[in-house]
Amino acid sequence: MKRKPVFFACLMLAASLSAQQGNVTSGNPVFPGWYADPEGIVFDDTYWIYPTVSMLHGEDTLTYRKEARRKTRAINPDYNQQTHLDAFSSKDLVHWTKHPSVLSIENVKWVEYAMWAPSIIRANGKYYLFFGGNDIQSDNEYGGIGVAVADRPKDRSRTRWGNRSSRSSSTGHSPSTSSYSATTTDSITCTTAGGATAMSSG
Repeated sequence: MKRKPVFFACLMLAASLSAQQGNVTSGNPVFPGWYADPEGIVFDDTYWIYPTVSMLHGEDTLTYRKEARRKTRAINPDYNQQTHLDAFSSKDLVHWTKHPSVLSIENVKWVEYAMWAPSIIRANGKYYLFFGGNDIQSDNEYGGIGVAVADRPKDRSRTRWGNRSSRSSSTGHSPSTSSYSATTTDSITCTTAGGATAMSSG
């Protein structure tokens, strides 16, 4: 299992070599949609990308239309579009398969909007997906970093732990970029600081 820097270095190298050899490449972007904060990782023989949904695209504008039109306390109405997380997998870095809504607010009742900045780890035979929820702006608002668990990286995750808040007022940032550490009941630890995330098991 490799983390983001190694993953994207390999991605760029593979793309460069393919171009030089005249092979088919994935193109730019590697898959359609408006995404940000990509988490890149390798599980066994498969490459995975877990991004933030920045804005709805294509058929998703219809699929998630109801969620996007909700009235919430979000300071930016675009945050109402960020109600789920997609995943993408590839065997060759060229052909990518979309796995829609591996996590959504339907499975995380304390998240109202702004589900973003995912990070995933495999441990204890499970896949743990960490995420930020609700772009909190003060100690009077509820939000933070949660974690969901699934049996496979493409499965819809189930909330395992979360209902705690990392307040934004101490650093002036939203939960996903605050200095914060959390440990699940399965001894999976997630630590974030300045936008960087590190996870460990045991």
